Amino acid sequence: MSHRAADTKDNVRTGKLVGGALYLHRSAIHTLSSSEADLVSEAASLLPNGFEWCVLKVNRRKGNHVSFLDYEDLDHAAFPGLKRSCLVDLSSGKAKVRNYSSDNPPILHRKELLLAFDDLKRKEYAQLTDRLERLGLFQNMHKMGYRKQWEKVLRENGLDSNGDHSE
Repeated sequence: MSHRAADTKDNVRTGKLVGGALYLHRSAIHTLSSSEADLVSEAASLLPNGFEWCVLKVNRRKGNHVSFLDYEDLDHAAFPGLKRSCLVDLSSGKAKVRNYSSDNPPILHRKELLLAFDDLKRKEYAQLTDRLERLGLFQNMHKMGYRKQWEKVLRENGLDSNGDHSE
């Protein structure tokens, strides 16, 4: 399954494509096509007042669904947990908020892919991904989408929850 979007410059892609959905950090919205940017703008107008988010999910299979995802701070968490989401269904005009457990939330891997190709943080985030890929930790990712499962894999490989070697 591809984890990268179709937009390219110098063979570097913006966005993470998973299961027909494009994930993108809010700072990279400018990389969307004009039709997807319009879709996001329309969906954002239906968000509940004060809903905070940092990652966008555009469902390309269901063009009328856009999710706004509120993850832990990407700068401080190596693998940010999802705190809550808001799914906007443009065909019905409804927005549905869902809260996630802080104990075992879905987590974000490969966060550099969410950033625009020229974002200065992209290289920093990619270094962790590259190191963990070399260790073979991104095999069977469908089993490691939640904090507890991922941290177990990290511990089994002598790493802490940030992906650093534990002592």
